[in-house]
Amino acid sequence: GILGMDPTQAQHIWGFLDELAEKDPEGYKKFMQDKMKEAKGMASEQMQKAFPEPCFVVSTTAGSRKIYLNFMKWERCPPLQRKDGSQASDKDPISNVLVPISVGEHMKGKEKDGTAYDYVDITFNPQVIKRANSSLEWKLYLVELAIQNAEEDLKITLSRRYSMEPNITYKGDRGRHAPGRG
Repeated sequence: GILGMDPTQAQHIWGFLDELAEKDPEGYKKFMQDKMKEAKGMASEQMQKAFPEPCFVVSTTAGSRKIYLNFMKWERCPPLQRKDGSQASDKDPISNVLVPISVGEHMKGKEKDGTAYDYVDITFNPQVIKRANSSLEWKLYLVELAIQNAEEDLKITLSRRYSMEPNITYKGDRGRHAPGRG
């Protein structure tokens, strides 16, 4: 059947739409426009959940080259866990938790003036980013964790002298990773 409906339901809906189109063409047009807007909104919401959301950026260097670490949140990343394997709460101290982290590809970009830079997406569960945004201790811990994991995964050495980039939430080409998102 249509959209998983049984044939009787589908026939009823088609009958309703045919009758509406015949008796009230403007009402039919408005009904269809409303349904299309609703469907687009749902699709847009699903697209947003399909990709990590940029949160904040830290810049550092790898040798003489500038590198940006894009801190992202994504529902698909596992939540915080206690060291015993159970799910952590927002009250658990750093010393008692494991923080799942995903390090993206080492990418290259260029400033408008042509200056080259590198960037890497570092993705966490939204719960982790929420804690980092409400606690400097957590944010500093996440930055160190991101640097360590990026070094290990990408086989690079990053400087521990870093800066928070206050006016940007993402540095690099988002189009390569998230179609339809700016």
